[in-house]
Amino acid sequence: MSIHWEWLRGDFDNQLESKTFAALKIQLSDEVITRVYDRVAEGQRDTVKVPLYQLALSFAENWWTILYEPKKSEGGIGFGDARHSLDSYMKGFVFPALSVWSGGDDTIVFEHPGVATEHSSLEFLPRASDVSTMSREGVEQDLFELVQAVTERVRRKSSDDELRPRWERVCETLESDDEKEYCRAAGRLGIDPYDPDVDDISDFAAGISERLFSNVCEAAKYSELAAATEWVRQSLSRIKEFPAIDVAEFGVFPERDAQQKVWIHGYDAARTARRNLRLEGFRPRRVVDEMFGASVSTNGPSISGVHPLAIEAITDRVNGGARVAVPATSARSRRSRLCRAAYLAWRTPEGESSAVTTASTLDQQASRAFAAELLAPAELVFELAGNEGLTAEKIEDFARQNVCPEQTIIWQAYNHKVPLRGVSLPSYHRF
Repeated sequence: MSIHWEWLRGDFDNQLESKTFAALKIQLSDEVITRVYDRVAEGQRDTVKVPLYQLALSFAENWWTILYEPKKSEGGIGFGDARHSLDSYMKGFVFPALSVWSGGDDTIVFEHPGVATEHSSLEFLPRASDVSTMSREGVEQDLFELVQAVTERVRRKSSDDELRPRWERVCETLESDDEKEYCRAAGRLGIDPYDPDVDDISDFAAGISERLFSNVCEAAKYSELAAATEWVRQSLSRIKEFPAIDVAEFGVFPERDAQQKVWIHGYDAARTARRNLRLEGFRPRRVVDEMFGASVSTNGPSISGVHPLAIEAITDRVNGGARVAVPATSARSRRSRLCRAAYLAWRTPEGESSAVTTASTLDQQASRAFAAELLAPAELVFELAGNEGLTAEKIEDFARQNVCPEQTIIWQAYNHKVPLRGVSLPSYHRF
């Protein structure tokens, strides 16, 4: 990511807007997000001319939620919370449709769909992709420098300046590791860490590792946190009752290529595990049976009672093995959650725990793709479709024979461009 700006002379009634008027260029990898065609000048340029004050203020007010809250459940591009959409802060100035979400501990995800500007003299040019994934460290540094520059440009004695006190509050937090971690957790939950009316969320983390609590906060809403953390503690207290899965036998965890779509990595990881276990060529039902043994039995241990929908399983990595605590659920759902948990345990450091959740972080997306490739391998989906495509009857038969959720087969077909005949896409993650 790179952000460049050049200060311009502004002529607005609002002094803060005049002082921070600039030509702004935002580039994500090779895509210039701010590239426009000017219908009046009949030419292209790489910048939008906007006051940067409101943009900087939006980050100062929402730093932790914008950068640390991921999408918590289903929904494609355009369904995000308004606070993540930078164009919503620009008060009528033309700005690209650009949303910022957390992709996990080390990544930021930008969504930048092409949106028509019918009533404007500016037209944003088409882009090759609607989504970009960037290194968190680099993005945070670039945005910090932008807000800092705007803060320094605004006169200190301006009585209308809301930016300076809010930004100073963020800067003070960044100097304390404990305060910073607390604010990150609050951001993952989507709440303002400086709100005095919000309970101290540290109280909910008792008995839960930092990594696992992070997973919970990424998936749960604040109103669900008490129930979610209680279920996690209950699961951890019983996790030794569950059979161990030897994830060390999967081999060396394959490195994730930052330039590669995360679901492709999930598919490749499943094929790597299958190959290292010498299970290639077997039908998926037998593959899953061999990989997870007693864990797939619906007669085995499970966590009964009501469980938070955002948390689907807990996995603990010890001595090269993994134990997965799952709620009481159907055989198909159990197998899917075991596959997802195995992926997360495989990449989790020894002695750590992770949660299988509904969040759309890169790890959770990759775990869904990993499970899909084990439960409904793309090669078999193509074979099943034949020349006519996949019908509801074919999907139902495959799901019954292989103890696989039907929605997994449907999304596997969709992602591999296998024709679906008379089948609607379920409300489910697209990986």
